[in-house]
This record gives sequence, structure tokens and C-alpha cells, in this order.
Amino acid sequence: MKTIIIYGSNYGHAKIYAVELAKRLKLEILNYTEIKKLTSYDCIIYVGGLYAGGVKGFKKISRKIINNIKKVILITVGLLTET
Repeated sequence: MKTIIIYGSNYGHAKIYAVELAKRLKLEILNYTEIKKLTSYDCIIYVGGLYAGGVKGFKKISRKIINNIKKVILITVGLLTET
């Protein structure tokens, strides 16, 4: 199954999680602003910051998801506090 990780991040926290996940799973990773076509993927893992308006960039990317994509996994990154 050909899989890609796509992320949307305002402050960089979602990107940190996406990069680490891509490294551990040995998957391709792209920012949602870099996506042109998704037809060659069977699975999309989307990592995005969670804001009042929704998940950063997911609305834009969901328009590009076509019927032949078998699986979409959505991971949200909410409030992150530093101690």
C-alpha cells in the first residue's frame, strides 16, 4: 500500500510529529501546500494543528482526495504546553 504523510502546521508542532512519524515509518512527507496530485497513493496520513476553524489545511487537501484512495488517517495536534 503506497502511503504518504501530509501535514499542516502554523507553529511547527504538527510538523515535528509528522517528521518523526515519517522517519519511523520510512514514508514520504509533504506540506499540504506542496500537494498537486494524490492519485498514486492508497493511504494518506494527515497530521494537522487543531484550531477553532478545523484542522490546518485539511479542507484544502480533502478536495484532492479522490474515490480510489482506500484509507485516510487524520491525526490532530491540539494545545501543546511547555514546562
